[in-house]
Amino acid sequence: MDTKQRNYTILTKFMKTDWSDSVDLENIKNGAIDDLPILPLDFQLSRSAIKELSDIYDQNQEQSHSICTTTDLPDTYQKLTIFGPDSLEDYKKFHLSTHTSSSWDEFNDIMKNMDLDWRLPANHLRKEMESFPYKRLYTIEYFCKKPGEYSSVHIDRDNKKLWKGVHNRIYVPLDWDDTMEFGCYGLGKFVMEPGRFYALNGNAYIHGAWNLSRKKTCKSIIVVVDNHCQSYDDLVKVSYAKHNLYK
Repeated sequence: MDTKQRNYTILTKFMKTDWSDSVDLENIKNGAIDDLPILPLDFQLSRSAIKELSDIYDQNQEQSHSICTTTDLPDTYQKLTIFGPDSLEDYKKFHLSTHTSSSWDEFNDIMKNMDLDWRLPANHLRKEMESFPYKRLYTIEYFCKKPGEYSSVHIDRDNKKLWKGVHNRIYVPLDWDDTMEFGCYGLGKFVMEPGRFYALNGNAYIHGAWNLSRKKTCKSIIVVVDNHCQSYDDLVKVSYAKHNLYK
């Protein structure tokens, strides 16, 4: 069995795992909110923003790149920078720093000379992000999984001294149906809600995804912010009451 077949077999077993009576699930349920593997947030993009992002990708996909140093992921995917550094060299430095920086002071010292800005005119997203609570926005990346593509079971490598628990990267599915599944530790596979912001505790728990469709492309964005602020904490509390998947 080659590496690709082995990774797909592992992902299949992971997606089929029944966690309902497991000690792991009980520990998650009895644990702190901030330690959840994933939390759907009470924040969702409009259809206009989703449509705009799809159009932007179609018109600019030649600018996509595959720079990533923050996961133990054997798969390589193209991504388009919507917001972030203005050069690929700075982008490499940014990604490496999310893994190697031991404090926010160190990380922001590296970031201070980078020109972080909107690289593509995502006006709806830009306006709607004004309502999302964070201290600083670093990157927004657009991803596509073509029909049959998958993300192997993996764990992110972002430094836990910066991102930890649900104060972490934000995953936003844009085009999702029952042929597209995300799997997370203690939960198994589930269908995501398009436009919903998900706080993904991906550097603590394994996760994976696949697109089982024969025709449709699975689209998403990943938002990297410093979300250590009271307004985000308030959003987490509201979201836990409304959308907790581990009840």
